[in-house]
Amino acid sequence: MQINKKIVIITVIVVFLISLIVSLSLYFSSKSNDEVENNNLRNVNSNKATLPVTDKTKKVITEIKDIDITTIRKVSNNEADIKNSAIFVAENMGSYSIDTYDYINLRNSKLLSTNKMKVYIDNLISSYQKNNQNNNPYYGVTTKALSVEILTPETIESGGPVEVVISTQRIETTEEDTLVTSTKYKKMDAELIKNNDKWLVDSAKWQ
Repeated sequence: MQINKKIVIITVIVVFLISLIVSLSLYFSSKSNDEVENNNLRNVNSNKATLPVTDKTKKVITEIKDIDITTIRKVSNNEADIKNSAIFVAENMGSYSIDTYDYINLRNSKLLSTNKMKVYIDNLISSYQKNNQNNNPYYGVTTKALSVEILTPETIESGGPVEVVISTQRIETTEEDTLVTSTKYKKMDAELIKNNDKWLVDSAKWQ
């Protein structure tokens, strides 16, 4: 009886030890698998697709950075300056009256004109003054620019000549028995060139 008791105790101890060994083996096996999986994940993250940094990619990135708003702003500023110069000359050339012998507006338009255009304006003033000696009925006109279209933007970078069309509203006042006012819409063709960082009108004529 005593022997049977010992056998049972030994059997229980052996079963316990076997169970313990199996449990420990499963635990360490699971931990090892987790570490392998974590290592694999780290490898995957470290090998994510990235652009190789070579001299060529550095050059491309640099070129992209160089094409910034400075270039766009430069083109935009040129276009704005062209339009402003065209508007200034068109409005001043198109605003005068025959009783104003100094033709101040026409003379002002010379401020943004080339030498060639200044000669044209001086001749225009001379012809108006000559006509006014005949005591003609009163005539006056005020011109307002409505829009400017740049026809040859491809010549801006080289400094012109840049062709533009200025659409204007002209309010004319004539003297018959009384003063009569009428509104007309006319376009002016002009060419501008860049001189000392200024866009100057080189020619202008009404359509």
